[in-house]
Amino acid sequence: YYSFEEHGLMAKILKSIKFKPHYKIIEEMKAEAEKIRKQAFQEGEAKGLLEGEKNKAIEMVKTMLEKKYTLEQIVEISKLSIEEIEKIKKEMAL
Repeated sequence: YYSFEEHGLMAKILKSIKFKPHYKIIEEMKAEAEKIRKQAFQEGEAKGLLEGEKNKAIEMVKTMLEKKYTLEQIVEISKLSIEEIEKIKKEMAL
């Protein structure tokens, strides 16, 4: 008596694509591609939201600089660093 299951060969056979029907391989590949597409979309959407928030903060800082807010007030309200605010200030040539 020899058992493929007891000797671990059945697990290797089930993992192998050699004995897997082609339609199963294609289904698995499509599912993996869909999973990757969804993940990429979510990451892109999150990146876009972060960029949008950053752009809003930059516009707010520009307005605050024009209205002569102090640097400390701008940092506290906008949550941007002093270096970022200084960079915006240089771009505005103030």
